[in-house]
Amino acid sequence: MEDVSRETMATKTKKLGDLGEKIAEKYLKNKGYKILEKNFRYKNYGEIDIIAQKNKRKLLIFLKPKHLTFVEVKTRKISGNSSYRPEDNITYFKKKQLIKLSKIYLSQNKKFLNIPYQIDVIAIEILQEIIESAHNQRIELRHIEQAITDFK
Repeated sequence: MEDVSRETMATKTKKLGDLGEKIAEKYLKNKGYKILEKNFRYKNYGEIDIIAQKNKRKLLIFLKPKHLTFVEVKTRKISGNSSYRPEDNITYFKKKQLIKLSKIYLSQNKKFLNIPYQIDVIAIEILQEIIESAHNQRIELRHIEQAITDFK
């Protein structure tokens, strides 16, 4: 019986994470980012949720690559008056994992080697009822740029 409830909890957590990633992707596109890849995985090192690139205008016609952004999306349901935030789930281990994965991605995609990069966090809080229904959406989104800066 416990295994069934764990499966249900894992399914709910995955749905919540997928919804958060969709919200983050839409937000980034609206901010002028081009989504290059989603859910980048390498062996057992984990996953980078979104890899995006923002361009800046050089003259009127040409776009010059500005930087590459690796995005970790953290989503949670709002329940009561908790001071706990989604970004509080970014542990020391997760930071090291994201740094390692970003370096692996860059080594596999040499065209980005000379472009500056950063690791951002998008924290999303969703009113619990939204998960079952898209009505009356109440979402709080925080884009924390350069959230992880220790690349040594």
